[in-house]
Amino acid sequence: MTRYAALSVFLGLALPAALPLVALAPPVEVKCTFANPSYAGDCLEKTTRQSKEKPAAVCQPILDCLNNPRCVKTYCQSTTIRQGWTLKSAE
Repeated sequence: MTRYAALSVFLGLALPAALPLVALAPPVEVKCTFANPSYAGDCLEKTTRQSKEKPAAVCQPILDCLNNPRCVKTYCQSTTIRQGWTLKSAE
């Protein structure tokens, strides 16, 4: 029983100290470039990602919104074009 008590005390002290280290990793800025034949030029949107996420995966929700007529978020200078968008680059 004392072994479990000692383990509980150790985890109670060590675990909270280790958790903030994960949260300290700063988010990384990603530049998503989208293209559409009906839009003049390229559309550049910036977003953030955690270190383990791939840039293209972070840009995907924006691309999904741009191709969804029901999306009310404003991207690409508040364009109303809601089809035909492609992801040109994610850096």
